[in-house]
Amino acid sequence: MSRQEPVPPVAAGQSQPIRIGAWVLTPTLQILEHPVHGARSLRRKLVQVLECLAERPGELVPRDELLERIWPGRIVNEESLTRAISELRTIFGDDAAAPRYIHTIRGRGYRLVAEVGGATAAAVGAESPATSGRAVAAGSWRLLASAGAVVAILLAWSLGAQLRSGARVAEIDPAEPRPLTFFPGRETDPAVSPDGSRVAFAWGGADDTNYDIYVKPRDGDRVRRLTRDAGRDVHPAWSPDGRRIAFLRNGETGASAWVVDAMGGDPERVGAVGAWATGLDWSPDGAALILAHIGDGISLRLARLRIADGGLAAISAPGEGERDHSPVWSPSGERIAFVRTGGPSHRDQVCVANADGADLRRFDMQLRQVRGLDWVADERHLILAAQERGTGRLYRMATRDGTLDELHVREEHITYPSLSDDARTLAYEDARPRQRVWRLGVAAVGAGGAIAARAEPFLETSHNQREAYFSADGARIAFISDRSGDLELWIADAAGRDCRRVTATGADVVRNPRWAPAGDRIAYQRTSSGSSSLWVLTLRPTGTETAKVYEDAGDLQLCGWAHGGAALYFGARHGDGAWRVWQLAVGNEAASPQLVAGDGMRTVQESADGAWLYYSTDDAPGVWRRPLAGGTAALVWADVDARFGDHWLVSGDRLFCAHATGAAAVVRQAHLESGTSEVLFETRRLHAPSLSFSPRTQELLLTTRHEGDADLDVVELLPLAFAR
Repeated sequence: MSRQEPVPPVAAGQSQPIRIGAWVLTPTLQILEHPVHGARSLRRKLVQVLECLAERPGELVPRDELLERIWPGRIVNEESLTRAISELRTIFGDDAAAPRYIHTIRGRGYRLVAEVGGATAAAVGAESPATSGRAVAAGSWRLLASAGAVVAILLAWSLGAQLRSGARVAEIDPAEPRPLTFFPGRETDPAVSPDGSRVAFAWGGADDTNYDIYVKPRDGDRVRRLTRDAGRDVHPAWSPDGRRIAFLRNGETGASAWVVDAMGGDPERVGAVGAWATGLDWSPDGAALILAHIGDGISLRLARLRIADGGLAAISAPGEGERDHSPVWSPSGERIAFVRTGGPSHRDQVCVANADGADLRRFDMQLRQVRGLDWVADERHLILAAQERGTGRLYRMATRDGTLDELHVREEHITYPSLSDDARTLAYEDARPRQRVWRLGVAAVGAGGAIAARAEPFLETSHNQREAYFSADGARIAFISDRSGDLELWIADAAGRDCRRVTATGADVVRNPRWAPAGDRIAYQRTSSGSSSLWVLTLRPTGTETAKVYEDAGDLQLCGWAHGGAALYFGARHGDGAWRVWQLAVGNEAASPQLVAGDGMRTVQESADGAWLYYSTDDAPGVWRRPLAGGTAALVWADVDARFGDHWLVSGDRLFCAHATGAAAVVRQAHLESGTSEVLFETRRLHAPSLSFSPRTQELLLTTRHEGDADLDVVELLPLAFAR
């Protein structure tokens, strides 16, 4: 057997491939390749993180060193590095609790625990038992300097089709969006004014029934309503001078195009445009509109509408089974771009043509579904939103060859982007599923104790509102919301008024707020990359104070306070996968969590008088109880299966539980003494594990998941995204 020599250290910025476990990183191509999972394109910052860690495999690389080397001379929040590590873990399929690639050393830095070495041309894309985890043969290393160039060429050739139809990643940090609208219902079809100062959009109202056109300043709060018709007014488009807005009106008698002054006034009808129309843009010379319509039984296709006389002329001729939509003029007016859907491939294509539809070129988007596009001022690029595997990403596409670059925005549900002329302002529809809090009155009425159930939406907005909990006296609520951009903890009075954000954790996920019995503190949990922690927020007349009381690398689930407010209960799951419940004394920094007897416990609740501990387990359905002073456990209600995400709580002699059944959720009230129960409410499947009851007001708070709501977000200073 030939003698093996140590692998030379990997130098940051080198051009040669690096083997990291079963993956091969080629820095020059920004490609990470796996023999089974295929190739993944990385943004440059992720490549640099891996290069730095690979220099000293197995050793700690401090966070400060990584920040300085990857973001030299810049003031960068540490969350940028945390997010980069999280993205890499997702790609590797790594588990922070049992890392095989990147190990977090809490408060200090990271180390690469996967085996690292050089990659020969033959090894790229295939696992080599002779080199994985051991040294590369001395002869192989001496050849690697010359072989590296060959490998890069071979990879570029073999992955060329993927890079043309796939997406490279632009070398920028993710842009931070901010909310523009957060009304109940759905705001859609955003259109940024030419100067970027205003955004026109369509909104269907809180009940999503009557769409009209609205305008909102990018940096202000006043919303101007421009239309009030019973028809469906959608797809606003700005005139080149920013003084008027065109829109489509779809009604019972067909579709038509209209124009209204951007400051308000009576809309003027331009002309009829068929049975139904969608997508609209105003030509740069101000003389025509372009739209997609259905007329005379033909499929959806493009047409030009003259504003002067309402004349309509066909532009595109899609093939059998194809549909053309989402048209936009180029800034010069010489070309158009649109999306063609369907046909034999059943895949979306981005099409670029002359203004009259001639000289058509198609670019196959592979498995991506395009949800809107717009031109960049240089006319060499388009920006587009595309959905793939349930997420909506933003891309820049070169109109010369269809090459895609992903533009990183810290948002995963981007649709229908609109760009200002100077590319400094981007608005888009954030169409993520929403979570909504409901308030359910359950007061008993009449001599027979019949239930008068009353259900209504609570904390009305279409931003995510979830995990709402009453204080013990029922006077206040704590809840989780992303109305400020990130999921944070908020408090309000019992009617949902005087909402106030009380945390600012940024990228961390905040969950499970629980009021202390005295109402002066709120416990909650935070989850970041690789760890979970428990915090206590103290409310004072002069403000709030927060303190971390516990941190764990495993999964945590905060259950609530002990009845006296001196301790917290929480569930934890570690290496064996089993949940166990612990009790932690609060206020004593030296205290360690104490295991609550009973394997498989996941959720516990003390009775208000401190006499009983109610709990559910992963081992069997039902809610059980046992005396806190010690004694035998007894089943109190069998019809709760906590293993499948059902939620429950006990108040006095009543148990409330929510059962997820198929596409619905049923909220039930059970009487523990009589053994009877009744359905209080039936709605969509519950999403967040929250159920709260106020004995004072006889009301429940619960969270449901709703599809179809959407808000508008804005990203600014986009020229950075187009720099190469």
